[in-house]
Amino acid sequence: PDLTKVVSDQVYQGKLRSAPSCNEHALSEIRGGISKTAGIQFVPVEHTNNKQSSREEASVIASLVDDLLNAKFGLTQPRALSLEDVLIVAPYNAQVNLLRQTLPEGARVGSVDLFQGQEAPVVIVSMCASNAEEIPRGLEFLFSQNRLNVAI
Repeated sequence: PDLTKVVSDQVYQGKLRSAPSCNEHALSEIRGGISKTAGIQFVPVEHTNNKQSSREEASVIASLVDDLLNAKFGLTQPRALSLEDVLIVAPYNAQVNLLRQTLPEGARVGSVDLFQGQEAPVVIVSMCASNAEEIPRGLEFLFSQNRLNVAI
């Protein structure tokens, strides 16, 4: 519901509601760089001169995935979170390729467009660009409300 509210307010004029079963969707026993049990969490990553890929972000994402694989999902009947439970999306294929090289085999990594319509308990969005003025296709592409809605 925390995630649904953000998307509903930003994209659907407050009309989107989550199913009651979504109240069970939360993480527990999390460690490392993850501080929220549900909803959206921003994890800042310092980098410069990155346009379509970021090794710095790939490294942080690898650590987050490692932390997640030691977490539990669900409130009433928690279960171990698996690699199948995590989607990692990026706007640029260069970052998708870098993440595939960096993350464990079997990690679900793809572009925002490729993963449209898919769901997972955890979605990591890698924006990868350091400077808005230098990114390919412009800021409108990277921060398009529709693309961010699909990513989330």
